[in-house]
This record gives sequence, structure tokens and C-alpha cells, in this order.
Amino acid sequence: MLTLEEARSVAQADLDKGRAHNPDVEEVVILDQYTIAREWGWVFFYQSRRYVETGDRRHFLGGNAPLIVNRFDGSVRRTGTARPTEEYVERYERSLGDLAFGRRQPVPRLAVFGLLSRCWRWLVGRRGGRADEPGRPASP
Repeated sequence: MLTLEEARSVAQADLDKGRAHNPDVEEVVILDQYTIAREWGWVFFYQSRRYVETGDRRHFLGGNAPLIVNRFDGSVRRTGTARPTEEYVERYERSLGDLAFGRRQPVPRLAVFGLLSRCWRWLVGRRGGRADEPGRPASP
């Protein structure tokens, strides 16, 4: 489980990836005063370092979607800028379901796959199936 400082470092490292490939990209800093804390992790906002230091609007970043860092697994997810941040946070929380809060166990993927597989075999059988399936007539 990550602490706030560790999560902040994860977010900053994710933001710095862009600079590693292109040194012309503005250096960005996390705006700690806007960080949102939740049970599952944090939402980090950021801006260009030059804008924060000088206030010069020529260095203002637009379209810089906040980052979500999950405290349990360290995963990073970018939100968006088309909607209010709270909508992205709510959508993220819904995607976690009750698992994020330890209220239920996940359904194993193999169980879901097995159910889908049985449904598919039943559907194929209703349509005549294949000749190599035991107990199924050959298709005309």
C-alpha cells in the first residue's frame, strides 16, 4: 500500500515519461494544494513549472487531465478534461466496485469464461452443431 508521498512520486514519474522522449516538452509539477484524497488513493493535478513560477500565461498547460493513483496497486490512470474531474473520479470508483473497499471477492475469470463457453456450446447445439461433437447431428 502506497503512502501519499510514494503515490506522488509515482504520479510525477508518469508525468516525466513524456520529457524523457522529447526534451522540448514543458517540465510539469504536481499542485499539492489541489490533491484529492480518497479511500482507494489520490487524484493529482499538475501544471507547467514555468507557469507556476512566473505566472506567464504563455507557459500555461491546457488539456492536462488529472492523474488517479491507486494506493493499493500503484496503478496510474489519466482522467479527462471534457467533464468535471468529479465525474471521472466517480466513474473510476464505479469501475473498482466494492473490491476497492474489501466488501466482496471478485468472480474468477475462469468461472466467467466457463459459463460463456457452456452458453456458446448450447447455442451451437441448438443450431445443429458440428458433426465431430458427440451427440450432435451433422449440419446439412
